[in-house]
Amino acid sequence: MNRRKSFVPIFVISGIVLLLLGWWMFRPFEQKERVALIHVDGVITGGRGQGGLWGDGGGTDSVIRQIQSARDDDEVRAVVIRINSPGGSAPASQEVGEELKKLRATGKVVFASMGDIAASGGYWIAALCDKIYANPGTITGSIGVYIPYANWEELFKKIGVHGEKIKSGPHKDMLSPERPMTAKERAIIQEMVDDLYEQFVAVIAEGRKMDPAQVRKLADGRIYTGRQARSLGLVDEMGTM
Repeated sequence: MNRRKSFVPIFVISGIVLLLLGWWMFRPFEQKERVALIHVDGVITGGRGQGGLWGDGGGTDSVIRQIQSARDDDEVRAVVIRINSPGGSAPASQEVGEELKKLRATGKVVFASMGDIAASGGYWIAALCDKIYANPGTITGSIGVYIPYANWEELFKKIGVHGEKIKSGPHKDMLSPERPMTAKERAIIQEMVDDLYEQFVAVIAEGRKMDPAQVRKLADGRIYTGRQARSLGLVDEMGTM
């Protein structure tokens, strides 16, 4: 009789322990505030990127997914975009920039942290952040646009290569290395470059709150050190990641 009664407190204590353990394991997680870190590395290209002689290209699909994830995560209060890129595709840089605008629209703070280099398209992305940090020796700037073109016609003649094309229009093979560019084609390409350049200037003027005329004075394609860029208003502060 007494033995049976002595087991009751043990069962009660065991039940309480199990209840406490269950609450601990399945309790609602407390919301925490976090800072997301997103890397933009290598030559900026659209899509998934691709390997090359100078390393892998910085495909923007992954970067965009990370920005969207940070935007939708309530625990993320701020984002650091770590940039190590000499630039690349203008449309790819634009896509990342548009996602950064959507991210900032949620009220989350976005900082750019420049590494070895954040030039051209890399700076395009940085300019759309709330604040830009750079090392004194970071290579930045290179604000501008170019479309490469090579004429191998004389080389082809020397090695006996002769190419022919059947084309749907007179400008379908613009930038072909097998023939000289015509004056009309050069004007067409120049119009494209000028339009992209004005888009670049507008992005910097908006992001850095600068007069477009002032941006154009700085946007002649030259590069700057991080310290020079700060004195010109292209960078906010010196600082490492």
